[in-house]
Amino acid sequence: MQPEDMSGGAPPGEEGIPDSWVGRRVEAIVVRPVNPDQPAYSTSLTALTYEGLLEEVNDRGVVASLSSEAEMLAASTFYPWGAVLSLRLIEEQ
Repeated sequence: MQPEDMSGGAPPGEEGIPDSWVGRRVEAIVVRPVNPDQPAYSTSLTALTYEGLLEEVNDRGVVASLSSEAEMLAASTFYPWGAVLSLRLIEEQ
């Protein structure tokens, strides 16, 4: 399955939010501190790929339960749009 187009052809600055993806599995590339155990001391960021359930979307960001092979993030975590580099549906089998 190819990544879905999140904008839906909307004019720049008025991109649509994929409300229809709520309750489905997604792949998200999220910006995180290099050392998440000490975020207050980290000055470096990295972008990591996670998969999980998209629980909510709004104009400020998304709520999702995400994990990777190496790391499980907290359940039902809010990610502002500024921290989400990309979001796509995972092929459902």
